[in-house]
Order: sequence, then structure tokens, then C-alpha cells
Amino acid sequence: MVSVLLPSLRELVRDESVPARVELAGVLMSLAAYLGAHKLTAHVLPLIQLLLDDPNTTVRLSILSRATCMGHMLEHVHL
Repeated sequence: MVSVLLPSLRELVRDESVPARVELAGVLMSLAAYLGAHKLTAHVLPLIQLLLDDPNTTVRLSILSRATCMGHMLEHVHL
């Protein structure tokens, strides 16, 4: 699944449309709940980091507003 979705997700992280990146933040956070720790840290967290570095405040806030959800998922991940 990840190998099929990852190329599209990488493109969307760099999409010029702010609403698309905001929605992607929610999708990535939801997707993280279904992945194991290895896939989460290897594939999803780098994309989330790109969105956290986004120049648009709305995109960054979209990730941060879901940070509690991600925190629960990362409790069992040893980085």
C-alpha cells in the first residue's frame, strides 16, 4: 500500500494549492494510525516534517492541530 501511495503523497506535499496541503495534513495523520512504527517513521514522518516546514501558516496549523493524535501513535515508537 505504501509503495503505491507514497509517490502521490510526495507530490501532494509540494502541491501549489494550500487547501490541498491542508487536507493532506489530515490524510497523513489518519494514515499514520494504520501503519506500523517502521512505516510511520520511514515514510509518513518525513512528509509531515515537510508540511511542518511549509511557508503557509494554515498548513502548519493543520498538522499541529492534530498533534495530540500523532502523539498517541508515537508513544510506542522508539526514534
